[in-house]
Amino acid sequence: MVVLAAIGGFRSFSAVPIWDMWDGYLSFYDKVSSGDGAVWWKQHNEHRIVLAKILFWIDHRLFGGGVWFLVVVNYLLVALACAVFLLALRERSSEKTGVLAALMVAGLFSWSQEENLTWGFQSQFFLAQLLPLAAFYMLHRASLERQKAALWFGGALACGILALGSMANGVITLPLMALFCGMVRLGWRKCATLVALSAAGAVAYFHGYTSPANHGSLRQAILGDPIGLVTYVLCYIGGPISAIVSPGRPTVLAAALAGGFLVLASVFFAWRWISGPARSTLELAMLFFILYVGGTALGTGGGRLIFGLHQALSSRYMTPASMAWAALFVLMVPVLQSFRRWVLGCGILIALSAMLPLQLHALASKADTNFARDVGALAIEMGVKDGESIAAVYPSADALFSFIGPAVERDLSVFGSPRFLGIRERLGRLRDKADPTAGACIGHLDVASGIQTDARFLRIQGWIFDPAQTSGAHVPASLDIVDGEGRVVGHAFTGGPRPDVAAVVGKRARASGFKGYVLSAAQGMPVRLVDVASRCQLSVNVPAQLYTLHQVSDPAAAQVIPDNRILDGSGWAGTDSWKSDIRGMAVHGSFIHSDADVGAIVLQMKRGETLLYRSGPTAGRQILEIEGDKAGSAVLPAATEWVLLDFSSQQLQENFTVKFSDHGNGWGEWSAIALRK
Repeated sequence: MVVLAAIGGFRSFSAVPIWDMWDGYLSFYDKVSSGDGAVWWKQHNEHRIVLAKILFWIDHRLFGGGVWFLVVVNYLLVALACAVFLLALRERSSEKTGVLAALMVAGLFSWSQEENLTWGFQSQFFLAQLLPLAAFYMLHRASLERQKAALWFGGALACGILALGSMANGVITLPLMALFCGMVRLGWRKCATLVALSAAGAVAYFHGYTSPANHGSLRQAILGDPIGLVTYVLCYIGGPISAIVSPGRPTVLAAALAGGFLVLASVFFAWRWISGPARSTLELAMLFFILYVGGTALGTGGGRLIFGLHQALSSRYMTPASMAWAALFVLMVPVLQSFRRWVLGCGILIALSAMLPLQLHALASKADTNFARDVGALAIEMGVKDGESIAAVYPSADALFSFIGPAVERDLSVFGSPRFLGIRERLGRLRDKADPTAGACIGHLDVASGIQTDARFLRIQGWIFDPAQTSGAHVPASLDIVDGEGRVVGHAFTGGPRPDVAAVVGKRARASGFKGYVLSAAQGMPVRLVDVASRCQLSVNVPAQLYTLHQVSDPAAAQVIPDNRILDGSGWAGTDSWKSDIRGMAVHGSFIHSDADVGAIVLQMKRGETLLYRSGPTAGRQILEIEGDKAGSAVLPAATEWVLLDFSSQQLQENFTVKFSDHGNGWGEWSAIALRK
């Protein structure tokens, strides 16, 4: 299980920052290195992730922002959590615990927490559980070893204070420690110290605190939907079991039932501790840690119940929940060891067998995902506001470009790596007119499409392969796009999966797909795709665009062709997924019963005319074909809002026929047009 988790981390690795890393990791370091010390304590959503920021700083300062250090730290933090639980397990058991320890370690390295393991930004998720766990365990040791009580208490105190800089839930660590201290009678001075630090920590944390926008509140959830909040908490803590029962697709019902079991079992052990004559402080430490995770789940539910119950099953929440199950496992050890050895052995084998299918997901290739991230980062490096590609790394291109410029200009993190370095500087500069040392690649430019939000560039994709290479890579790593005068007019990355090419050319071409950007001025012109390493080049023509895209604020006011121009609309007898009702417009779409519907519609048009277009969030199999003397075809982009397709290109003849075909039968694969009634 551990080996599979490590392989998954290696296969999933990408040095490209994603999501919160652009602000909390890359922009953070840019500000810190520019002298802005306030960002250390600045909120990230509702959290003050000081400890994670220290790791981010180390990664930039010592490892060039390569991200791999942060991923390694994630795995090391899981190993440290395993070490604490193993110490507790050994104390709790009267027998050898080898097989029980193996089962617990396997659970703590579960692939259900894939996001936290493989994402360099997530060290705080491990720290926010590890530090309270270590604090409660050290308080337990302080109650046992009176001669070393001060040493153990000092360690617990340090963990409790550091927890304030992990995540927002770290704020409840010191108050719970104070309560624990009173229950095990560690002395009034220690209790008073913890109470004072609890108050000081809360004041420091919430001074200048701002509630995140678009989040709910605990009070709102309790008053508005108490049953939903309880269900969310149960799903949160039961998520790891649900992920095992249904690998890759955890369900609310299984999670809620598993969460209910953990709560009832914890209540049983708490009642037994209160009513029993011999009160184990180790039991109490594990119960307090479960209570801490329960408080975390409650706080998370208060802010995020508005996003739905399935949000409680997010991969990142599996880490605290898995550690709560490990604490319950420690509590149950005497019960488990009361069974006959062969019964216990069979049970452990069954448990490991049940966990294995989910863990095997770690072997899945992430080549497609990582290639999409590379292209998204390429768009950022080149300054292309391509929301479709940037969506692979950040939800909004406009929001990202509003703050990331300084970090990109300084070539921080991935932008300072050899693959990215100098790309934007080369654009528009002379490269060469011909490179006599470069051989001929084989390949094809499949698509050149306009970008709705950035008319300066075209998005291109295709495949390229160097058959002359007898050793090493047969696919160039990256490509400069050079016009006839020798100027660099674009750039593209390779690495996209192309099983269709591999089936014809050979298995070495399985990652021969390329995607990138070329200046719009190059459309209709011959260009060369030149291997940056100057080993080979491919001559292609950039096709002229058949249409341009325009955003519209009011679809009802758009000047579009009438619906009597439809020559054959039988294949698009449906609408769009949102069943749009636009005043004065007739909507025709491929969505009849579901996203799986396919079909085509044919229109008669004139040069200069327009129509409204919309599609699902998944693009690639929506095709536009121009029929006539100047025929052509293009893959339509994703357009989750209505956009205007403008057919004013001088490449078009005066009258022509347009055919829209939707071949997409998967989720998000639908398309629609709107015409004037």
